Amino acid sequence: ERDAFDTLFDHAPDKLSVVKKSLITFVNKHLNKLNLEVTELESQFADGVYLVLLMGLLENYFVPLHNFFLTPESFDQKVSRTWK
Repeated sequence: ERDAFDTLFDHAPDKLSVVKKSLITFVNKHLNKLNLEVTELESQFADGVYLVLLMGLLENYFVPLHNFFLTPESFDQKVSRTWK
């Protein structure tokens, strides 16, 4: 099923950079609370670490770092929501 992003890619590819910049601004507004900064969405969200931290900030819950793969090395670590 096609969504709004598919329409954006098909009909307004010039707007894609604006959407990316807006997402990066939103993400950094929250991740800066942890002294983290995103400059490239595709690479920095690829392993799921920043996504889990962002979800914790947005939902106001603590992400216990001792149970967390801050640098997942294998595919299994990445797809298991980066939890140990």
